[in-house]
Amino acid sequence: MAKGRAAFAPLDIRSHDDIRSMLGALSDSDQDRMVEAMETIQQVLGEHPGP
Repeated sequence: MAKGRAAFAPLDIRSHDDIRSMLGALSDSDQDRMVEAMETIQQVLGEHPGP
């Protein structure tokens, strides 16, 4: 398991950095809208469990 984590660590770091960069470019208002949209997605998916 440790080998798998080590193999994917650089990808995880890059992914986190990319997301941080994208979200950082958003205004505070747009960040708030993004959070609200994510909460809506979580609520909808929570109401309909997968197959």
